[in-house]
Amino acid sequence: MTKLTRRRWIASAGAAAAAAGVRTPASAAQEAPPALPPRLKSEVFRERQAKLRAGARARGWDAILVTPSTNLAYATGLSMHRSERLTALVLQTQGPAVLVTPSFEESNVTRDATVDDVQTWQEDQDPIALASKLFQRKTLGVEGSTAYSTASLLASAASAKVEDAASVFDALRAVKSPEELAFIREAGRRTVLAIAATHGRLRRGMTETEVAGILSAEFENLGVHGDGLVQFGPSAALPHGGPGERLLARGDPVLIDCGCRVRGYTSDVT
Repeated sequence: MTKLTRRRWIASAGAAAAAAGVRTPASAAQEAPPALPPRLKSEVFRERQAKLRAGARARGWDAILVTPSTNLAYATGLSMHRSERLTALVLQTQGPAVLVTPSFEESNVTRDATVDDVQTWQEDQDPIALASKLFQRKTLGVEGSTAYSTASLLASAASAKVEDAASVFDALRAVKSPEELAFIREAGRRTVLAIAATHGRLRRGMTETEVAGILSAEFENLGVHGDGLVQFGPSAALPHGGPGERLLARGDPVLIDCGCRVRGYTSDVT
């Protein structure tokens, strides 16, 4: 077995970066970041909604309910965090795609989401009652990660039958379009660049936390949000350990496990 020396490891890291089609500058800030791939057009989300409707009809559903999740971003282009205030897409099989959301989210929703209608609610209103009117006494497919309490309240208010819609989303999302593949490749490429730039800035005496900060900054220099785990020496053997205050010493292995997002598509490189 060939002994893996530090010199050989550094050479192999450089070869890996070259194979990925990237250079290894001391810092990604030395060059202007390349432009991100363009966003998906609204027509893409209309096509996805048509396929979701077809899947719903095949299962005898009257509508699909989607709360904030990667599936909501997939169906509408809207990426937002789930909160105690209801935001939900009601994609009717024989009707419009309606997004119910708090009134203060209206400007963000109308800017980012491809839907037919946006219905907002005020703080003194019941969003469950508003959303449930869209599928009264019907069969509803509910996106798989939706909170049980939300699905239960909506089903009860609407007297609707509820089924799990995970299989419909999974079947569609398992097949990536050329645009999606480009996003994934670009996320991976920028991750390799960030790792290479971080490696070029390593110095003895740095802490794991300091290097993790450098890594995050290198992602920012590349125009994306990303971060990850940095571990030195014996700590590098810990699965999913976190960066701490261990100092980098000569001969230490350095583990960097990180990723970033490009247009909602994520990389993961160790």
